[in-house]
Amino acid sequence: MKRTAYLFSIVIICILFVNVDARPCNQSQVSEPLIAHDISLQAMSWKAFEVYCVEGDTLSGSFKITRDGDLFIGDQTKYDNWLSGGIDFLIMNEETFYSWSQGLSIDAGYERKGIAELTWSYDVPSTGKWYVVYFNDSIYIKRIEGSVSLASPSNPTVPLILLASVSALALAGLYVAKKKK
Repeated sequence: MKRTAYLFSIVIICILFVNVDARPCNQSQVSEPLIAHDISLQAMSWKAFEVYCVEGDTLSGSFKITRDGDLFIGDQTKYDNWLSGGIDFLIMNEETFYSWSQGLSIDAGYERKGIAELTWSYDVPSTGKWYVVYFNDSIYIKRIEGSVSLASPSNPTVPLILLASVSALALAGLYVAKKKK
């Protein structure tokens, strides 16, 4: 009977550890771009992308203004020489984003003004919803191509597998103890 319980425990442990990743826990696990975008920002408008992050994650990406549009919809004159005017780029948490969207003065976690092209990275200081915002504060339409990616500092499956292993060992121990009685 002891031998059966022992073999049962070994089989459970082997099954649980088959999928364990051998990389160090502090190595970043970079995902594919969460958001690849090609957007047009109308005059005096903004576009925000919501990303749920955990403290220690890194948001990164890039964007480029590819062309300006007409001064007004239907206007036949192009204003391509205004391309270098750029946009404002911000990253902020949910509370700050709400205040900003209400027109209040804020201190964003990350902010660049008047940018036409940018490759960026931001280490998220707290868990929650974070917003990547493009703000066109000019009277010209802007077209923006870019992407946003998320990197996590550790693989969340390793702690789950370790927890499952400890639980399996505890169950195997209870099984053996019950069989002895």
